Amino acid sequence: MNKVRKVMKTIDATRGRFFSVRFVKRTTGETRRMVARTGVRKYVTGEGMSYDPRKRGLIVVWAADRQQYRMIPAENVVSITFRGKEVKF
Repeated sequence: MNKVRKVMKTIDATRGRFFSVRFVKRTTGETRRMVARTGVRKYVTGEGMSYDPRKRGLIVVWAADRQQYRMIPAENVVSITFRGKEVKF
């Protein structure tokens, strides 16, 4: 199983609960730590996206610190911490 699939599987296993993720930003190359969760439906307009982010290796999350949706590039994830367990990639 490749890294992108492992990352997506690990995040899917959180089932919408909060987790911490460290990844390298595509634009600046800096490492970012984010507390986020998946499955949030607040502020969704029902319009949808014009593309499927998962096909592009992106994971849509709700960033707790900014109270906004963000996308995490799965290939740049360094580690995920959930329920006290850290998984490194």
